[in-house]
Amino acid sequence: MIIRKEKTIDTIRAKHAKEIRIFQSNCRHEDVSDWMPFMWAPGHYGPEVKVCNVCGKTIEQKEYNVIMEED
Repeated sequence: MIIRKEKTIDTIRAKHAKEIRIFQSNCRHEDVSDWMPFMWAPGHYGPEVKVCNVCGKTIEQKEYNVIMEED
């Protein structure tokens, strides 16, 4: 495999991000998951979501309120 100098991780990410956006915009989202927890980072949960099982796009998101407790 030959890696050209003009290819950087940013150009590769941009290319694939564009491909994913096109793929998701053309998807009919006919096969959607049940509600499941969304984790924005390992161990850090956000709202529950429903996701398209074909393209991975988040289709629906429950309202999420963060409650901070005072010491």
